[in-house]
Formats: sequence, structure tokens, C-alpha cells
Amino acid sequence: EGSQPRMQRLLLFGALLSSILFISLVLLQHDHLIARPLPALERTAPAAEVASDRRQQAPARTVTWPSQCNQTGFLPHTELDGSVVKAGGHVEDGLVFSSPAECCESCASHRACNVWVWNSQSTSGGACWLKHAQDPRMPVRRGDGPEVPWTSGTLLKAYRDPAAPLPAADQTLSTVALRTAAGDIRLRLRPDWHTPSVDSVRRLASPELPAAACSACELYRVEYGFLIQGTLRGILPPNKLTGCTPAPACQPGPRLMQRGDVGWAGGGAGPDFFIYLGQKPADWLKRDHTVWAEVADAESLALADRIVQLPSHTPGGAGTMRFLKERLEINVVPAAGGGDGDSART
Repeated sequence: EGSQPRMQRLLLFGALLSSILFISLVLLQHDHLIARPLPALERTAPAAEVASDRRQQAPARTVTWPSQCNQTGFLPHTELDGSVVKAGGHVEDGLVFSSPAECCESCASHRACNVWVWNSQSTSGGACWLKHAQDPRMPVRRGDGPEVPWTSGTLLKAYRDPAAPLPAADQTLSTVALRTAAGDIRLRLRPDWHTPSVDSVRRLASPELPAAACSACELYRVEYGFLIQGTLRGILPPNKLTGCTPAPACQPGPRLMQRGDVGWAGGGAGPDFFIYLGQKPADWLKRDHTVWAEVADAESLALADRIVQLPSHTPGGAGTMRFLKERLEINVVPAAGGGDGDSART
């Protein structure tokens, strides 16, 4: 009987010692948590919510050329928007690369490209599309989220700060040249037909602008006996007015287009334009296009006819639009006054 109280005291002492050790361990762990906080708990959000959060919170990172095109500036699972300057993958002569870095480097070497997108899951594998944005610092996202197979990036080139003042339109400039590798097509500006359009072209030819002012300007479409089509998409905001602005029910053109006349394509306000090369007035076009210039001389018109004969194709099949296989880059520069306008249409 004397041994039982002793055993009870030993058990009680052991329990007390265990409690002290447990409390000490808890205090040590607590000190560790205070000194080195644990990260906040994360939850898995639905794909749509992830895409929404990323669009609102994650700014597009920018690779500044000539820095290396490496992973630090890439946006995985993101497709950035922009005007296409070189198609990728599934089209004829489309760009295909094995890595997004190669796509980025291709953009860096193209004068008009400041946005690129690369898709390893496209049907052709590694499709790379080169694009141009008015301000690559604030690119528009076409899509993002785990389900988007694109990797994208931007380059700080071929753009102008939208907050910067526009250069003055030189009111004395009467003739500009579309300078191409094939030669100059000289255009006599016709402010009497549409002053806002002419002023937008005068600004593009301003010596105040950098050499890349017409970074995305090019000739890209030809149709035998009909037209050359191109774009004057540069670093300046494009013209937004037509001959019908502001009245909606009117005819924007000053007349039926004649051989050598230059107007905005598609009945719009640019920046895409065309040079009419038909032999007779374009009565089927009516007066639906804002016309703002005419080819200045016979030599320039002959050059336009030769450009139409350059290698071209119809990617959409027979009866569809015909495009130059190699687009001709354009620079818009001031030129001396042209000769008699009628001589250009001979």
C-alpha cells in the first residue's frame, strides 16, 4: 500500500514534465513564426477569374532593344493585339520559330514591329506573328489566362508618345514622294479636294519626325489594270476624317477617280490608301472614296505600272485579292513640285 502513493506521485511528476516540454516547444515555434512569417494562404481561382485578375493587375513587361530577347520580358499565356506586319505559321511564307526568343529577335530586326506573339501549339508549330501598336508601352491584350497558348512581348521602338504635340503640317508642301526600293512615286497633294487628309500626309513627311516615322508604311496589294494599295500607318495618329465628315449622307470624292488619283481605301479615312491605275474613270467606284492626291508625273506613273508587275500571289485562291510576295517599304518625304497633272495620266 505504501508503494501506490509513490507511484502516483511519479506519474504526476512525469505528466507535469511533459506539459512543460510541450509548452516550451509551442513557444519556440511561436517565436519562429514571429521572426519568419509564413506566406499568406493561396487559393486556386477558376480560369476565367485568373484571366480577369491578370488583365487588371499584371502590366505588360517590356523588352528594350538591343537587350537580349530572353525570358525576363516575356508574357506567357498572353496574346497581345496590334496591326499585323508579318504573318506567322499557317499562311504562305509565314514565320515559324522554335522559341519565343527567336520570334522576339525577328521583331527587333523589322522596322515596323514592336509587338510579337509566338504560339508553340499552332498547327504549323512555332508560329510567330509580328505586329505594330501605336504605343507598345500600353499594349492591348486579345486574351490571357492558362488556356491561352500564346507567349507575347513588346519592344520600345517604332512608336511615338501620344502626349507629344503633333508636328506642324507644312502648308507650303505641295508634292511628296513615296520612296521605295523600286524608286520614288511622286504625288501632287490636293488640299482643294480634302485638306485634313493632305495635312495628315504633310505631317508624315515632316523633317521634325525621326527616320522611323513611317515605320509601318508599305505597298502590299496590286491588281493588274486597277490599283496599287498600301498603308501610311506610321508613328503619328492616322487621319480620321473623310470627305463626308461630318455629314453622313454625302459623296466624299471630288469626282470619279481617274488614272493616277490617290484616295483612302475602303471608303474610309486611312491609313490604307490606293493609287487608281485604270485607263478609264472608275465609274463603278462612284464618288465613295476620299481622294487627296494625284500622281505628279509620267515617270512616277510608269513606276507604279512596273510595281504592279512585281511577283504577286492570291493566297485566298483564284478571284481573291492579289498581294505582293515581297511588300515594298515606303518612306514619305518632301519632293519638288510636279509637272502638269494631265501628263501623268498618259
